[in-house]
Amino acid sequence: PLDAPVTLTAWLDYACPFSAKLFKTVTTQVIPHYGEKVRFVFYHQPQPWHPQSTMLHEAGVGVYNLGGVDAFWKFSAALFDTATDFYDAN
Repeated sequence: PLDAPVTLTAWLDYACPFSAKLFKTVTTQVIPHYGEKVRFVFYHQPQPWHPQSTMLHEAGVGVYNLGGVDAFWKFSAALFDTATDFYDAN
């Protein structure tokens, strides 16, 4: 909620395993525990060393524009849940 007393802000990359871990922790543990007291703000941070990152983030913005906030969060959760399928080799 916009009026939540605490705002968690994260710059995340859909192709980053560390971003996936943070996203999953916040959405499955922090928000369910604290509920309306926490607002989670997601900033797109595509990393140049992940070649597919830009396209994934463009898709996320498209989902938001077409389906709204709920669609964006569902898309992000699904993408992070399957992220190991498209992680690049480092």
